[in-house]
Amino acid sequence: VRGTIFNELDDDKLHSVIDFSDFEERFKIGVGGPLINGTSVVDGLGSFPSKRFKRTENVSLLEHTRLRNIAISRRKIEIPVEKVISAVNSLDLKVMSLENVELLQRMVPTEQETKTYKEYVGSKKNVNLLTEEDKFLMQLGKVERISTKLVIMSYIGNFFDNIHFITPVSGKCAQYDTSSMVHFGRPPLPLASSNRMKLSSRG
Repeated sequence: VRGTIFNELDDDKLHSVIDFSDFEERFKIGVGGPLINGTSVVDGLGSFPSKRFKRTENVSLLEHTRLRNIAISRRKIEIPVEKVISAVNSLDLKVMSLENVELLQRMVPTEQETKTYKEYVGSKKNVNLLTEEDKFLMQLGKVERISTKLVIMSYIGNFFDNIHFITPVSGKCAQYDTSSMVHFGRPPLPLASSNRMKLSSRG
């Protein structure tokens, strides 16, 4: 180190100025790792106390089988409840197909379910804690005369389906009637001759 800056260094003087024990503790390599702001670091990352957030479980007021069936039907309909309600109120079969109407008829909340939801809301409980299926039924329960409206939609949808089914059948019936008149509209020749012979004998 002669001729360099290190030649002039006084180790004893430096030890009296610098706390090497703290220095070594902060930069030591081992299982604990170095300390940064008093926090142990492993693999270069500070180990901070982890906070565990407990997920809030949704609540359902429905019986298990009923809840499962509602969930399946909702996935089949694939229409937001707001559009469903709007379509039902306007009897719109373009938005709600006949198949969806029939699914919805089985989903309409019963009187007991409607009562249970009203009691839940009346007790100031958090509606957001309910499952999506419960929220769906709760909204349906607010539609006035929903069962009657769905029956009307079902009748209209089936009516047009029946018309399309009946039209070709009625055409075949008309064709059959026309052909019958051709074949049976005039009496056969033997019958006509027999009648003439009877009239001649009487005369």
